[in-house]
Amino acid sequence: MTLSLAKLRILGKSAFNREFTQIYDELRPAFIAYFNSRYSFLRTEDIEDIYNDSLLAFYKNIESGKLATLTCSIKSYIYTIGRNKAVDLIRNQHPEAHVSAENIEMYDRVDAIWEEANEAEREKQNAVRHIVNKLVEPCKSILNLFYFQKETMKTIAQQMKYANADVAKSKKNQCMTKVRNTAKDYMQTLGLI
Repeated sequence: MTLSLAKLRILGKSAFNREFTQIYDELRPAFIAYFNSRYSFLRTEDIEDIYNDSLLAFYKNIESGKLATLTCSIKSYIYTIGRNKAVDLIRNQHPEAHVSAENIEMYDRVDAIWEEANEAEREKQNAVRHIVNKLVEPCKSILNLFYFQKETMKTIAQQMKYANADVAKSKKNQCMTKVRNTAKDYMQTLGLI
């Protein structure tokens, strides 16, 4: 989501409502799916109510000025409200259950760390994919044959018309050195490492 809290504040009322509707529509499917998997014992209707209540709370907090600064993403803020509303619902539906906000918060922290790590890994993979796509021949073909088509060095040597598998392996290693160096420089410029 590219819209920030600062951008939301400076919008006029109709633009604010339009952007808010966009946030609502963008976050809804992922929110429902996440909370369905996380709180599988809750009914989907309850999760939809939690989502609607969370967005309403977010909206009211912005309008009232209660939400002055946001130190996380809009998505994280809304998910946190949702988590708190889910805990409240569970406590109301099952007063005998000892649901602690601290326990759920601990699980959410683990989930957040996992999600951030996965996102960082995806960004690195995209950077490497970008670099591999920019390779020139023969590196592009060798790496494609070896890593994506899972061909043996012997087959690669035959297809690339090299003397033998050792020559193909040497060429692959040279190409990988180029990829590693280029990837390292590229990721440093993106701030990924």
